[in-house]
This record gives sequence, structure tokens and C-alpha cells, in this order.
Amino acid sequence: MTSCGLPKEEQEFTALLENWYVNQGVPREYALFSCWVEAEGAATYRAGERIARELSQLQSLVGRTVLDVGCGFGGAVVALPRFGARCIGVDMSLNELALCRKRLELHGCDSDILRGDAFGLPFRTESFDIVICTEVLEHIRDKSGLIAELSRVLKKGGLLYLSFPNFMSLRNMIRDPHYHLPGATLLPLSIARWYTRKVRGRNYDVEMLPIPSLVSRICAREGVVVYCVNASEEVLLRKIDSPESIENRFLRLVISIFKALRLQGLFKLIVKIRANTMPNSILAGFKA
Repeated sequence: MTSCGLPKEEQEFTALLENWYVNQGVPREYALFSCWVEAEGAATYRAGERIARELSQLQSLVGRTVLDVGCGFGGAVVALPRFGARCIGVDMSLNELALCRKRLELHGCDSDILRGDAFGLPFRTESFDIVICTEVLEHIRDKSGLIAELSRVLKKGGLLYLSFPNFMSLRNMIRDPHYHLPGATLLPLSIARWYTRKVRGRNYDVEMLPIPSLVSRICAREGVVVYCVNASEEVLLRKIDSPESIENRFLRLVISIFKALRLQGLFKLIVKIRANTMPNSILAGFKA
């Protein structure tokens, strides 16, 4: 491992990623160059590890078939096999898939990746135990159509995992998570695109940041009942009703006091507000 906690394979991948951006016409002097390299390199590696851990807490990954829709540079498809899953990644960008393959080679990972349209996935109905789609929903207009296709290829009883920047986050309202511009997420799309072209010299490639509650409703219409796993919301809500199960003594005492005063409803409200206003929203649920 390197001093920053990343394996040497990721250090090599970062160098490849920097060259890739330069070849795509993004000079090293560009204001967001280092931010984008970090976001698509080290950050996706850590996110892949986190996703694998969170999925493994919901169900065993050993022997499971996982589809990563919009796999990008492959943070998740690198991490999931280490937890026993067989992973397939799909993305529309041939350029990104080429670099993703190099990342897999660096890690000695045998995940399959292929080019495909997220609205017409090249798989039979109910093909996968788990379907994940991270940081994609904000880039498309037809969110219902995408979720319907994700649900189609998911087996009954299978797990759907979604992650996206949250429109309800104050931090995202103050500063756009993609171009780091104040207020961009609140502007009409045409003005947001003019704004980013004027300040960053590039077109705003985001449709609208999703709202978690609305995404949950779309999922429910497609037979997937989801709950927010941000900050382990579901787990925390259960522990509020049973504080004796909490290991942390201070937290156990605080929640016990709230319960004794019959204020656990207030504590649950705080948990829900915090979970639904986090900068990055994570939804997971099972298909009925």
C-alpha cells in the first residue's frame, strides 16, 4: 500500500488517468484537472470498496452475479470480485471502457466489461442477483425509463443499489459537485450550460440532481421497495426503538433518555432529515 492508503496498482492507474484526460483535451493546468483525476481515480476505488462492503452487509456476495450499469473507470468492478461476486460492467463510452480494462489488468481482475445502452441492456429479463448504478441518474432525463430497465434485468428477490448526488443537499445547492460552481444545480439547464461554458469552458453535462424520495417512488412502481442506507438510516431507526442493542455507551445512554422522555420520534426525525440531505444519496432495496 502507498502512504495515502492506496495500492500501487491504483497509483499506476492514476498516472494512466492523467494521461487519458490530457489526450481528451483537458490540460493539466485546467482548474478542475486534479479534482477530476481524484474523483475518477482514488475516489472511485474507495467508493468501490465501500459499495462492496455495504452490499455484503445486505446479503452475501459469494457466487452472486452483479451488473454495474455505467461502470465508468471501474471502481466497483475491481472491488466486487474480492468479495466473491462475479461482476459485469456496462458503459456507453468506449474511451472509458478502454481505460477500465487497463485498470482491471493492473489488479489482475477478470470482471467482464462491455459497451451497452443502459436503456436497452443486452441481457435477458431477471439475469442478475444484484444491479448497481452509481453516479448515473443525474446525467439522464428519463430516470423512470432507466430504473425500469434496471428492474427488468434484476431477479426477483434481487438487490438494486443506486447512488447519486442529492438535490436536497445544501452543499450541492451552494456548490455544484461536478464543476464546483455556486448555484449551478438550481439554474435552468440552458442557463447552467451557459454558466459552465463561461466559467469552466465546458458544457454542463448534468440534467438534474435526483431527489431521493422521488427516486424511491419510481423504484416502488417498478417493484423495488428501497430504503435509504445513508449513515445506516435503517439500522439507526431500529436501534432507536431498541437502545439496549447499541454498543456505544454514550449513544445508548442518549437514546435511552430520549426514549424515556418519549422523544424518540424527534430523534428519528433528525436521523431521517440527516439521511435525506446528505450530499451523496444511497438507496438500496429488494425486488418483490
